[in-house]
Amino acid sequence: MRGRPCLVWLLVRLCGVEVARRARYGAVAVGDAVTPGVRGAALGVATLVCLVGGSVGSAVVAGLGEVVGIPGS
Repeated sequence: MRGRPCLVWLLVRLCGVEVARRARYGAVAVGDAVTPGVRGAALGVATLVCLVGGSVGSAVVAGLGEVVGIPGS
């Protein structure tokens, strides 16, 4: 992507918009699935699971990159 800063900027912005959109729908889905008394805790747990999942995915790719090379991971 060298030499295409506008394209990189656009892709980063689109990813940010999509993450925000999905987070909103996820919060609505979790909020609708539980009683109002535990809604805050359920949203916290759902957010934690989402963040940990993303971190584990990144760590797996990095670990595989060390073994099989970045293109193979």
